[in-house]
Amino acid sequence: PALVMRWGLEPITLSHVPWAHGVGASLLLSSSYVACLYLVPSKKDRDHPETILQRTLAVTCVSALAPVAVYALSTPGDDTLWDILGFSANTALRSLSVSLGLIATLFAGPLLQDLLHGSFEMPELSVVTLRNLVIAPLTEEFVFRACTLPLLQPSLGDTRAIFLAPFFFGTAHLHHIISGQPVGLVCFQFLYTTVFGWLTSALFVRTHSIAGPVICHAFCNYMGFPDMPGALESKHTKILRFAYVAGLASFLLLFGPLTRA
Repeated sequence: PALVMRWGLEPITLSHVPWAHGVGASLLLSSSYVACLYLVPSKKDRDHPETILQRTLAVTCVSALAPVAVYALSTPGDDTLWDILGFSANTALRSLSVSLGLIATLFAGPLLQDLLHGSFEMPELSVVTLRNLVIAPLTEEFVFRACTLPLLQPSLGDTRAIFLAPFFFGTAHLHHIISGQPVGLVCFQFLYTTVFGWLTSALFVRTHSIAGPVICHAFCNYMGFPDMPGALESKHTKILRFAYVAGLASFLLLFGPLTRA
């Protein structure tokens, strides 16, 4: 317990991490996250409760070990490990509120579309919902954002780290090919998750908290990819087109000012 308290709360810094060590550790963390999903192979579907439980335990173990890799590359400094990983109470509420407001603005079109078409529904209470809205957002954002970005920022800088880190996240979703999903669909998921990763990486870097990326991840998993063909075919197409464009434009205009430290 004393050791855990020491490496969790003593002042450290990652400012001296070489780029090769940072990139190498990021690759190790991302590949470990994906590899652990198949360490306990299941013959059942990925949505079967038994498979979800096995994979939840596996990614939880990787998530628990990830901070150790970060700490191993640190030197004495001014911040605690948990502050570096985005667990500061001073930034959590602002990150949460700003991020939720921005992602809701970006999804103004899809939200209005669901409202007009009466397709809003509460997610059913199930292990699949728990995985999609809680487990995946928490573990993926922790490993791919909180533990990866601080390793890349010292040598690459904020902008290049934000650009590079999501490729680890997007690549992590290519494993769905093994699950039998069509290659085209998986490639689209890679593109979508990489773009999404740029957003949550920027939120993490600019708000200094993991809270915002987690709530954005859960929100996007709940909403799914916007049904733009449905919006074009809707009898409300004019107002939906306006909402889609206005939401995107407002998001782009507000992102910088709202996330500025």
